[in-house]
Amino acid sequence: MAKKRRKAKAHRKRRPPQLSSLSAQATEYFQEEIRKSPLWAKMVAEFGEEEATRLLQQMRLDID
Repeated sequence: MAKKRRKAKAHRKRRPPQLSSLSAQATEYFQEEIRKSPLWAKMVAEFGEEEATRLLQQMRLDID
């Protein structure tokens, strides 16, 4: 029986830590708020839509 439990335990899928999903949610919210702000219009005017989007995707919040 112990062998079956060890096998089952070895095959369980590992979940990513809760913090990474929290960081992803915070990043998504942050990027949405930037798009709604006057800063987004300035970024688009200065860099163009494509470059501003690329820069925005690089902005991330990491919660440790």
